[in-house]
Amino acid sequence: MNDIQKKLINTLKQMAEKPRDRTIAAPHRDRKLAVKALESDLVKHLAKHIIKITLWPNLPSYTGWISEIKTGLTELTFKLCRFCVENENDERVVKKLWFGSKDVMRALNEVMDEAYWEVKDDMKKENSGKTPHIEYNPFTEKEQNFSDIGFKVKEENRKADGICFSLWLKDTKIL
Repeated sequence: MNDIQKKLINTLKQMAEKPRDRTIAAPHRDRKLAVKALESDLVKHLAKHIIKITLWPNLPSYTGWISEIKTGLTELTFKLCRFCVENENDERVVKKLWFGSKDVMRALNEVMDEAYWEVKDDMKKENSGKTPHIEYNPFTEKEQNFSDIGFKVKEENRKADGICFSLWLKDTKIL
């Protein structure tokens, strides 16, 4: 038996002596899964809710839309995950991502136009042929996207929760 084999056996013995009820680390997730996530309907769904909270911040549905955005960002975080570990509460904690917040913003900006028109149509259907009153519409200005309006998705690294995304409008954190 050579030295490398001996080191490997010793390392495996040390790992076997640790408590077996917890996963110390999981394997890296395939990058193809993260690429699919950035190209998925999840990004457009997220864009639609950002458009809704922008156009109709005073509707009762606002809190539900905020909740949908939070859920969407959390789901996107896990789908973009490269590597994660398990914490004491058996929850997954994201440690590395394949794509970061700039990539998420790029994907949101790419689907914004299509999402905008779908939201307008959906809101007409929901309100019997009339779109609810919009006080200010930043999406109708020429060459505007989420980034131009001031939206940012930021990556935060919290010790207990790992990496997570948050949504900002200019210098104000939305969630």
